[in-house]
Amino acid sequence: MEIEKKDLVTDVLNILIIVIGAYLILSLAQSQSVESYGRLAVLKSQNADLNLVHLIPIVLGVLLTGIMYLISRIVFKQDRLSILISSLLMITTPGFINNFSYGTVSDLTFALFGNITVPSFDVMKIEQVISLLPLSLISLYVLYTKKKNAHLFTGIVGIIAAFFFPLLSLPILFILTADGISKINHIKDKSIISAIAGGIIAAGITLLILNLNASTFALALLVALVIGIVVISFENKRTLLYLLTIALIMISIEAGLGYYLGIQRVDNELIQILGQVKDVDGTIGIASYYKENITDIALVEINKNVVSDDAFLFLFTNKTPNLDYLVLDTAVLDNPKEYAKLVNASVTFETFMPAGMQKQSEDYYYMVYVNYKNEPLLIPVNKNGNLVGNNVIINGISDSYFKLVSLNATDPRLERMIHPRSDSEKNIFKVLFPDQFGEIKGYSIKEIAQSNSSRYRLYQIVKSE
Repeated sequence: MEIEKKDLVTDVLNILIIVIGAYLILSLAQSQSVESYGRLAVLKSQNADLNLVHLIPIVLGVLLTGIMYLISRIVFKQDRLSILISSLLMITTPGFINNFSYGTVSDLTFALFGNITVPSFDVMKIEQVISLLPLSLISLYVLYTKKKNAHLFTGIVGIIAAFFFPLLSLPILFILTADGISKINHIKDKSIISAIAGGIIAAGITLLILNLNASTFALALLVALVIGIVVISFENKRTLLYLLTIALIMISIEAGLGYYLGIQRVDNELIQILGQVKDVDGTIGIASYYKENITDIALVEINKNVVSDDAFLFLFTNKTPNLDYLVLDTAVLDNPKEYAKLVNASVTFETFMPAGMQKQSEDYYYMVYVNYKNEPLLIPVNKNGNLVGNNVIINGISDSYFKLVSLNATDPRLERMIHPRSDSEKNIFKVLFPDQFGEIKGYSIKEIAQSNSSRYRLYQIVKSE
């Protein structure tokens, strides 16, 4: 009876570790992912409670981890350590994070509010469950050798499902992974099985570190072959397999957190400037780093309809404005060609961001700036930062310093040097530098607000009488 009580305590502790770990991962970032705003806008138009939309995925994710632990223990009689390892691998997969983390509206969440999305086939979706595959494949191999065809078929279906709907495959791969871990403990130093197991785990680790494509898949197979040979020659094969499994867990956790933190989210600067246009009347144009996503973002955050294309068209041409207010995200200046293409416009101007100082001699320095291609702009200065001469060097070519214009910002990291080239007649320069390039005929454009860092600038556009 004492043993049973001890076992129960261990199960409770394991469940707590898994559930708390899942909650911390899923709630790590408290801001919306950019891709979710399209669906959030749909849900808002359907009068869905957005607070509930944010909460449901985390609750479901935490419940799934606890339920899968209990199913694995009670139904499949799997051992605690195997389930714990399988749980850690599952909660760090993109397939789990994409469906249950705060700030994402997955197919599952969307469906819960009555919006069904038909899953489509995509080879790259397998990447979302890649950390569960190595040990699952070991389990499938053992099931094959033992001719347990029903279980084998279910496992294969689970892997196939990952190419369509990774969430559907998670429970199956979870059970297979826990089974695969326990199988390592029963390999009993059989060289061929150990080599296969070691190779599969090593290949999985490789694909976790590198993005999945044809080249990395071929490299993973090579790594699998090499590790397989190493395992055959290793005296204690089981120890090496355990070490590989530990490495798989550690890399999966790191890869999962890296993936989660790498999800593009809306920054507070944008939310701040949107607050400035919340109560204004008229047509609001926003030329933003977020491109067309800005329309959904604004609708969700401030319940306003804004336009994106008209803002870019106005800025990157010399056409008259069709806007009452303009929000300019100065981040679009760093790669203007990318944003000009959105409205079939072309630009020639270049923007350079500060990169530091470079000493040439005792009293001769270069202030170094680089564009988005990492091509340098060198401005000669003395040790006090005063300009030396009238020329600068742009990607190895001498040019006049006085052709450049300086974009100041509250945050020095957002200050820029801009070379207008043949774009001096375009509206973007008349908006930012009216004193140097003149005003737009027939219109008064006044800057009325900036975000804290000066990244975002809000302008009021009034047609002259």
